[in-house]
Amino acid sequence: MWEPLLLPLLERHPALTPTTLLEHLQEQKPDQDWSSLKRTLQRRVQHWKSLHGPTPEVMFPLAYQPGEIGFCDFTKVKGQQPCD
Repeated sequence: MWEPLLLPLLERHPALTPTTLLEHLQEQKPDQDWSSLKRTLQRRVQHWKSLHGPTPEVMFPLAYQPGEIGFCDFTKVKGQQPCD
């Protein structure tokens, strides 16, 4: 089931979801009950995408040192004007 039916679809369209692939299986072979394989299919698709799928968008956490960016916290100190 995985190699002949679903793997070529994933290789052509890596954005396909496990639910879409399950629906495809149900259309191709309606005489079988595919619902019991949903979790297995989710794991296989996740594993395949981690190895062969598109590269995920990388986000780097921002770490600012105190006082590096902002110099005012909009509080009014006695005798000073608040920052704009």
